[in-house]
Amino acid sequence: MAFATKLFEAEKSGAIAKSIVLRIFRDVLADVTPELTLGFDAETTKRQKTDLTLSAMGIPPVISIPLVRKINGQSIADLVGQCISLGLGEEVSHILEKLTIESQTAYPSAFETVLLPFLKQLLIVLQQNQIPLSTACYQCFAQHLIATYLMRHVRAEPRDWVRPRYGCGCDDCGQLDKFLADPNFGLVSFSTAKKRRDHIKSRVPCRGFSIQTVKTSLPHALVITKTEDEGCKSMTRWKQRCEDAKKQISELGTEEQLVQALGSRYEELTTLRLVKLPVTATAWTVAPGRRVRFSGS
Repeated sequence: MAFATKLFEAEKSGAIAKSIVLRIFRDVLADVTPELTLGFDAETTKRQKTDLTLSAMGIPPVISIPLVRKINGQSIADLVGQCISLGLGEEVSHILEKLTIESQTAYPSAFETVLLPFLKQLLIVLQQNQIPLSTACYQCFAQHLIATYLMRHVRAEPRDWVRPRYGCGCDDCGQLDKFLADPNFGLVSFSTAKKRRDHIKSRVPCRGFSIQTVKTSLPHALVITKTEDEGCKSMTRWKQRCEDAKKQISELGTEEQLVQALGSRYEELTTLRLVKLPVTATAWTVAPGRRVRFSGS
């Protein structure tokens, strides 16, 4: 990349004709782009170690070990900027395609050290060259990169909402126990008479649950929400990763820039909706002579 930069500077100063620079640039990028490597996932690293061991024993390795080049987001953005200035749109596409592929297997830490810094600088480069951030190829790249970051770094919200059964065996407690044992439900609402609400409430411990009485309708509703306890550390870690991701994404650019760069997926990605479970609730409403069950989100 350093060579490409010096070549670009030579063209700008007039020391080398643009036609020659273009030809050399294309040749250099044809060699460099396939070798843009950000690191490997754990499984690939394991295979590499195995291959090294086999090689030491004189046994042909199962896979070839690619050349790893130390790169950073700024240097890649500079290279893309040079390509744009020279009109090498196809080469830019190849670089973005390679980074897209790498993002799926690189260590998650590569997002914060290389990929996200690159995206931040890329938005600056595009604006400097008066290229709309909503341009299809760049928007698709930004959408995919952030979506991959969320899925690989933040990961999906933990689904394990299972809690011990606390019911006494009555009909209401039977419904309560179904809710407690369901790994996908985090909230339940019982709309029923006060005596029955009090009974249900008496069966649920305070620790690990949020219990509220909502009085906006008749009969009033007892709302029970499963919350974190000392045994739900995975949820705590997930929430921290969410906060870290929100900060990383917000630092990529202004809100206006991100709206353009992410297009139709702006809200989904910036609010982390991609990795959040829908809020699911199950409620029971008691009407004269019958019980009606309904669910909603």
